[in-house]
Amino acid sequence: EAMPGVLAVYTQKDMPQNKYGAFIPDETALADGVVRYAGEGVAAAIAIDEATALHAIRATDVEYEPLPAVFDPEEAMAEGAPRIHEGTERNIAAHNRVIAGDVDAGFAEADHVFEDRFITSRQAHACMEPHAVVADYDASGRVTLHMSSQSTFFDRFGLIGIFGMAANKIRIISPYLGGGFGSKSEPHSIYVVAIQASMNLGRPVKMFHSRDEEFISSRTRHPEIIDIKTGVKKDGTITARTAHVIMENGAYTSYGPGVSLTQSMLGGAVYRIPAYRYDGDTVYTNNPFGGAFRGFGSPQFTFAAECHTDLVAEHLGMDPVEFRLKNLSRPGDKAISGPTLTSCGIVECLEKAAEAIGWREKRANPKPGRGVGIACGVHFTSGKFHPHVNADFCAAGVKVN
Repeated sequence: EAMPGVLAVYTQKDMPQNKYGAFIPDETALADGVVRYAGEGVAAAIAIDEATALHAIRATDVEYEPLPAVFDPEEAMAEGAPRIHEGTERNIAAHNRVIAGDVDAGFAEADHVFEDRFITSRQAHACMEPHAVVADYDASGRVTLHMSSQSTFFDRFGLIGIFGMAANKIRIISPYLGGGFGSKSEPHSIYVVAIQASMNLGRPVKMFHSRDEEFISSRTRHPEIIDIKTGVKKDGTITARTAHVIMENGAYTSYGPGVSLTQSMLGGAVYRIPAYRYDGDTVYTNNPFGGAFRGFGSPQFTFAAECHTDLVAEHLGMDPVEFRLKNLSRPGDKAISGPTLTSCGIVECLEKAAEAIGWREKRANPKPGRGVGIACGVHFTSGKFHPHVNADFCAAGVKVN
């Protein structure tokens, strides 16, 4: 703080102490004494310009005590593994289970049982515009945020809980957005730091991620380990399926448990599966953490389920399209999640897609170095923001003189 142009240097003791997170409140604006991943903020320097702020950060000395770390989710779940957050047994932040039908009986009825493992990788959003915010706290106790947000009301909802402010005291203005894809749908640490700094200093404060920080300090798509087991009859009819998903969430949860919950329903929606069980573990590690990312779990699970479907068809000697047509859901079927499907055009869609790409001709006349593939998937169109929050965010006010 003695450097010319430096207005303040903050650590977590200067920030709001309310923890936050879309499903589990485990985050703080800056490290709370333990740095859980490379990319977590330790201190914030507020200065008159960017160059001075960067100079102040580089001049800041931080003493670190090395702690045991774990970076593989299966190792993190093992007994005796380093605990990322106190009170979380085996580093499993959340577990989702969905069961429909008699799974054991379904496998007993099957003539064949096939099992495969699939592993997906981490992905960065790589938005053209990084996460950025200008916080301006005024004398009336209201903060106005000019920020790159794809979900202004979600962001406001989260900030209300962090700062204990009324909703009408937080205004978010989002100009044209340079990409979001899910990562800009919840509070980030720079938002919290910028607001608190503006409150303390009585002036607008701007913070944004560098391109490097977009990769290590933002959210990512969750890497997953997906084990799928399917029982089928000789004619290709599916009798049962189980899925166990280990979702590597990184150091904090963000939307992780919600992503796992979404996947739990998707696995039993595309096909007629009379008996189905899904188990999903959201696991802490010391890696950068995952959050909402376009598809919200669908890309990982659909990749695994459809690759598995192709492999099952191959083992049975069936055409992959014919195997799918035999098992796809139809109108009147009851989904694993409960509701009856009143409309479902997946059969017609698959038939037309196969015809349009010349599926049968290309399969019958393969060419070296060329291939043809087809897959089916499903995703939800809307949903409740949070299972424990009745938040539709709609409001109106009338002022009468």
